[in-house]
Amino acid sequence: MDDDVAAWKRWKGQWVTEDGSELWMVLACVPHVVQDGYFKPGFDNGFKFRLPPGATRLVVHRSIAPRRKTIDDHPYVAGGDCHGRLLLCATQGPEPISRDAYLVADLHPTVVGADHATLLLYSSASGAWSNLELNYPPRDRPWGGNGVVVWPKEIWWVDLSYGFLALDLSVAHRELRFVPLPVGRELPPGTGGRDLEKSRCVGLNFGELRYVEIDERDGVGPIVSMWTLLDEDAGTWSFDCEASFKAIWADEGYKATMLPPEIPTVALIHPEHPGDVAYFFLHSRLFGVHLGQCRVLEWQFFEMLHPPMAYHSSRFVRLWKNIPAFRC
Repeated sequence: MDDDVAAWKRWKGQWVTEDGSELWMVLACVPHVVQDGYFKPGFDNGFKFRLPPGATRLVVHRSIAPRRKTIDDHPYVAGGDCHGRLLLCATQGPEPISRDAYLVADLHPTVVGADHATLLLYSSASGAWSNLELNYPPRDRPWGGNGVVVWPKEIWWVDLSYGFLALDLSVAHRELRFVPLPVGRELPPGTGGRDLEKSRCVGLNFGELRYVEIDERDGVGPIVSMWTLLDEDAGTWSFDCEASFKAIWADEGYKATMLPPEIPTVALIHPEHPGDVAYFFLHSRLFGVHLGQCRVLEWQFFEMLHPPMAYHSSRFVRLWKNIPAFRC
């Protein structure tokens, strides 16, 4: 607990939102499933909170996810919003009671070559699903489906090999807009699959969209680069920085982790740090690097038993804002 307090004081200015009202949590996307006797009567879910960058975990009763976990079949936190709510995909379970109105959006691109997609919308107010036909800008290209980025009034679906499909929910005439990845980062359709989530990720930093990629470069070795989206309408990005892993491995902060000089997998982009900071997984550790300085800022063992360590990537971790008082 003393270590947690020290970490809180040290990182309070960077993991807390600018107005000081909310704390960012690093949430493991696969919940911890427990048996009878774990929760008090009347409760079937809860949290194990850890100060960032430690792993905060959702805990659910076996009745919500009764099947045995496998790498392809497990409960999964599919999304979160700016109000601290989470969307959990699980086998079954009763519909939760909510005092607030919300929407769930599920995009279904049609067959390759079609010019439209179907958006399934669930409204808590009506308790029903509705279908909305939308344009589909990629048309001849299948969609990779590497997650979403949620803005206050927009949803951006992510394909880490290609770009983004953005939808503004606040306008009457809704249509999908395509925003490409930085120049030169597009890959052929079907390239990489889920392994792309080990080498690429996107995230928000002070409300700006950033993109991080690990790449091999001839004569230099493995590097990690970061971009920031400048103009979504024009699809232009600024190149922020790049860091050689050889330089990162030589840093005293990296040596303190006792990790070998191996290429990690990308985990997340720091949401509030003023520098170019990204986090990486290696051997069950999560460590943050200031890419502009090739300097390791901090590291912690990351408690995520499922999936196995070999599968750890940006797919299995999510940033989530929560009220600091809930931590206790």
